[in-house]
Amino acid sequence: MRVLTEEKRAEIVAAAGRMFALQGYAGTSMAMIAAEAGASKATLYRYFTDKVQIFADYVVAQGAGHRDLLGQDFPLTSDCAESLNALGRFYLSIILSPGVIEVNRLVVAEAVRFPELLEIYFANGPSQVIELVERTLRAAEDRGWLQLDDPVDAAWTFKSLCERKLLERAMWGFNDKIDEAVIQSNLETATAMFLTVHGVESRRKSPRLR
Repeated sequence: MRVLTEEKRAEIVAAAGRMFALQGYAGTSMAMIAAEAGASKATLYRYFTDKVQIFADYVVAQGAGHRDLLGQDFPLTSDCAESLNALGRFYLSIILSPGVIEVNRLVVAEAVRFPELLEIYFANGPSQVIELVERTLRAAEDRGWLQLDDPVDAAWTFKSLCERKLLERAMWGFNDKIDEAVIQSNLETATAMFLTVHGVESRRKSPRLR
């Protein structure tokens, strides 16, 4: 009996990713994945019980390089705006990466017919991002920088502000380049808007925000 290896498992997942991108999730069969991976269906089923399991590994693979960092506390500097800017930049480095954009498109296209894909994606992506952002915002609040009525809602707000315009254009396939100047401009606006509502100094100056 042949020994299962991580290298072969990764090859199968990569092959599945290529087929998902070309044929969609529904249009990709286990036989097609096996052929793309240069393996037999028997070999495929020795590694994976079904296509859903392959998709789960595919989602995890697209987040490689960021997953360990998502589980750690994000370091704060001595300045709130600077810290938020860095947090937003880290988030954009994940969400705008080609692999994650590819997964996003696939999930949007297939989630209605295959809701399990959305559950897998959310558990392995957005939920971990929100947890990291929430922890970071709470840490900033502990320093006296922020006032958060609802930390989870504030995390979603910050995430949305950072990705505005950029995620949509990447998802829709616009060819305009998202360069450093564009990212920095987006983050500066996102940070300023967030601090207008949640910054302690801003709330002191505006009773309506309390």
